[in-house]
Amino acid sequence: ATSTMTVLFESKRPQPGSAAFAAATSCALVGSAVWVPLVLAWTAYRGARGLWGDVSGGAGEAEGDTGSCSCRRHDEDADGGAGSRAEERSAGAEDGLAAPPLISPEEWRMFSRHMRADDKRRTAQHRRLALFFLLLFLCYMPVRKWPGFFRSSVWSRWFDYQGIKVVGHRPPPGQVILAISPHGIFPFGLGFAALGALRDQVFKMQRVVVASATGFIPVLRHVIGFIGGLDASSTAVDTALQDGERIAVAPGGIAEMFWSYPRPGCLPHEEYVLLRRRKGFVRMAIKHGIPLVPVYVFGSTKLFKRVQLPPFLEELSLRLQASLVLFWGRWGLPVPFRQPLLYAIGKALLTSPDGRPNPNPTEEQVDELHEKFCESLLSLFDAHKHEYGWGDKELRVV
Repeated sequence: ATSTMTVLFESKRPQPGSAAFAAATSCALVGSAVWVPLVLAWTAYRGARGLWGDVSGGAGEAEGDTGSCSCRRHDEDADGGAGSRAEERSAGAEDGLAAPPLISPEEWRMFSRHMRADDKRRTAQHRRLALFFLLLFLCYMPVRKWPGFFRSSVWSRWFDYQGIKVVGHRPPPGQVILAISPHGIFPFGLGFAALGALRDQVFKMQRVVVASATGFIPVLRHVIGFIGGLDASSTAVDTALQDGERIAVAPGGIAEMFWSYPRPGCLPHEEYVLLRRRKGFVRMAIKHGIPLVPVYVFGSTKLFKRVQLPPFLEELSLRLQASLVLFWGRWGLPVPFRQPLLYAIGKALLTSPDGRPNPNPTEEQVDELHEKFCESLLSLFDAHKHEYGWGDKELRVV
């Protein structure tokens, strides 16, 4: 059953501290692909340099000590002191007494200070190496879904900072696939839907489909794990749907972030969704007999600005399944601009009249539902673009 077109959620006006919270969390999250590897590289370099210094310096010190001792003995022989010292040591040994020192008290004090400094230096180096391995473990330790994290009330501060409103048809209860477009430079539209009140009151999702490459980015992989991230591989998605989970996906994926102005051929008054050849999520819906819910997020492509890079970097991004893009946000930082987001939710599309699974859908069945999905998304855009202030814009399916 679907409800009438209505406001399902609307954030409050920004509260004091909302901008600071959004800036801090965004820098930590979005910038983690840069600052975490730099911290790991720095700690590894400092620790490794200390160990290499111990090996090379230790050999040099040993040679230096041997040379200084030989020189000292040579000087003593020249002065006739070596013989007398040897006689004293021999006599002392016969009487059971301790042998007289070979170095002066001043030399011994200098030697002791040198050894203490060496010990402190080695301890500091070992601590740096221990810090490196601790950080490495924390970065890549197993992460599980944490309800206390994604249900925390602190996310309302970010919603208030951004300005979020959800309109349209409430997604039906039970298992569905929420197809959220567009992806944007960073998928905040998908991410916000998995947090706080948006998750519990509107979308009620259980898992969020993310690119496999995010599993290698510290901090980001932790957040994704806490909200219930699901690898984008067909095997992982198929297993989750078999287990009866309610999932959300951005069908355009990483490639969609490149489809916006200033890309050659893209116009400022047009928005783009990369769906023409993206049919895997439709096939999964038919295979498991799960309703498909179209969602368009107005403003998600305007949260950051980017530099148009050479085409080969786009191709490399697609091959690596990682975003290789230069972008910036508010204050020149990886902080999203304060661009309001409007979630428009369409009617759930049934995969078959009786809603039964179809393990082997034909290409005609997939194409038919895919065409319905694209038409529904275009209708959503046209129905709400004036409300958002984008009356002059058009949505293109590419």
